Amino acid sequence: PLVSGMKQVTIEALLRSADWTDGRGDALSSVFGIEGNFLVRIGDADRPRDQLQLATGSANGGNWPAANAAPGLPVNEWVHIAVVWDAVNGERIYYQNGKQVAYSNQKMSGSVTLTGNCYVGKSYNEERYIPGEISELRVWSVARTPEQIAGNMYGVSPESEGLVAYWKFDEGAGKTIKDQTSYGNDLTVEKELKWVNVSLPELGK
Repeated sequence: PLVSGMKQVTIEALLRSADWTDGRGDALSSVFGIEGNFLVRIGDADRPRDQLQLATGSANGGNWPAANAAPGLPVNEWVHIAVVWDAVNGERIYYQNGKQVAYSNQKMSGSVTLTGNCYVGKSYNEERYIPGEISELRVWSVARTPEQIAGNMYGVSPESEGLVAYWKFDEGAGKTIKDQTSYGNDLTVEKELKWVNVSLPELGK
């Protein structure tokens, strides 16, 4: 119930890639969500393959931001992305490393439900994978503020208000990615993962 009928959503993730193109024929990399409903992805046929896109139905604002309307993601370094979708206030905001890089003020009449065919690193077909690594992924049922996003890029308390799913990807082995909250939204691995020990740079460097 916590991830059904949400009128406000914030998705946060820490990503790293050496090559967002990755030599593939498909122009998309899927981060998190449901194809045709609510999906955070990178690239598309109309934009560079390193540009983030929030793909939603028309009631939820449609695909955003427009091609070349936001900076691409860097390579060979960790980048924190945060996307706020807010039907209450009619706002969509994209943050990169804690700084706002895209904004839209548009009335939206729908809501977001993230149950069923909800995936990390996959959507539509097997070619739309993340060509890189993911270290943190959080789902909130609230619109996080700029201060909250910038001040907590590397981690938050699992008991934070509005946090409905939180995966740290630090298991190191196995087929289950544990939800750090008490709500039990664990992930089940479909394909073998490559586990990599990582260290994150100091904030602001």
